[in-house]
Amino acid sequence: MKASITIDDIQEMIFEKEYPPNFNAAEGLTENILHGEFKGAKIKARELHLNGMLLLKSEYFFNELMSVQGGLNEPVLELSFHLKGRVDGVVQGFKETICQEEGDLSLLYMNEPTGSFQFEKNMQHETFGIGFTLDYFQRFVNSQNRVIDRFLEAIAKQIPLRVAQKSRLNPLIRNTIDQIMQAPYQMPLKRILIESKVLELFAYQLEAFEQKDSGGAVQLHSGDKQKLLYARELLERRLDTPPTIYELSRLVGLNEFKLKKGFKEAFGKTIFGYLSDHRLALARQFLLDTDRPVCEIAAMIGYSHQQHFSVAFKRKYGIAPIEIRKR
Repeated sequence: MKASITIDDIQEMIFEKEYPPNFNAAEGLTENILHGEFKGAKIKARELHLNGMLLLKSEYFFNELMSVQGGLNEPVLELSFHLKGRVDGVVQGFKETICQEEGDLSLLYMNEPTGSFQFEKNMQHETFGIGFTLDYFQRFVNSQNRVIDRFLEAIAKQIPLRVAQKSRLNPLIRNTIDQIMQAPYQMPLKRILIESKVLELFAYQLEAFEQKDSGGAVQLHSGDKQKLLYARELLERRLDTPPTIYELSRLVGLNEFKLKKGFKEAFGKTIFGYLSDHRLALARQFLLDTDRPVCEIAAMIGYSHQQHFSVAFKRKYGIAPIEIRKR
């Protein structure tokens, strides 16, 4: 895979690089620093590439309105974060001009990832992008997600696709990006941390994109409702060792967004809220109907520490577990 960047105004190629297939890195992770000054332009960038993905954090400053061309010569899926400044771009395959301002986020599939981008003058520009090879993307995604389904279909038909959100760059995202770029560990822990944080960013954005795509609501079919009932049943069965959201979504066959959103709509509580209330209601019944020790009841419903159980119980019922038996 080959990348190149050219500044139109001075007709000078400022960057050209050949990447190994699939962005493979011999040591698991490759890191490069890029910087340069050209006529009216200052550019600084840091790139990381590991098997299946390329990460690029870039800073630009132009003394005058500047047009830059660049891209890759193979299809790619990119998660893009516009950290500072404003840029207007025309990307191959997209009919409309893509405008990105500070705080904007987007996910793009580009079967011909090249374009021309115009940067505002006398303005600091900062971007962060994660490019996934199609093989990597198709390997890790869950096709039950409606946004993912749209991208898988676009890839199959080789039709460019973009979903975006305006001004959604919150402190959590910025902090995660910093953790990726400042990972303190040595290999292989550094690669593991970076990949996990990248997937965390992707999952976070995917849920936000899907929520936007659904207009903030989730459409539940009869089969989905049965799966939600099964999810509730699993929670009630496994009070002592409840499944994580990830595990529960796979056990019932719903993606995490639909599971969390649908569960709250169906039962009026979050998954955690339902689990907590059901545990405490069951504990209350045991306290009233049996003479089992409080520590045993706490363990039965999944609390490893009696003190944590007592605090939760008193918060819920306004009385300590040991006191309820005295009434």
